[in-house]
Amino acid sequence: MSKRFEAELLSILWAVEGVKNLHFKEVIFESSSAMAMNAVLQPHKAPAFRNILVEIRSLLLALDNWKIETVNQGGNKVAAKFAASVTEEHRYQSYVAAGEPSWLSLVISSEARNGTYEL
Repeated sequence: MSKRFEAELLSILWAVEGVKNLHFKEVIFESSSAMAMNAVLQPHKAPAFRNILVEIRSLLLALDNWKIETVNQGGNKVAAKFAASVTEEHRYQSYVAAGEPSWLSLVISSEARNGTYEL
């Protein structure tokens, strides 16, 4: 398995940590990495990443209701916008710690109304 796979698992870990820290109880996690999502659901299939997967699974226990879904990369525009903002705006700190970018509220509102938004 690759460094990219490890990065995908770490992204999931950070997402779950953020959700837990915000005290959300019902969450749907989406990723374009079917392999990473399957590893979270079946950690025994990725023993090299056991430590990360155990941490993810233990954090998920704090949630009342959660599920994970694999989406195609084009269908995960909010995540793509977040990823682009990390590199383009040098937002290396958590959005929770550093404060949200100006576009975030608009994107969330639009997605809630329409089920999607335009970049």
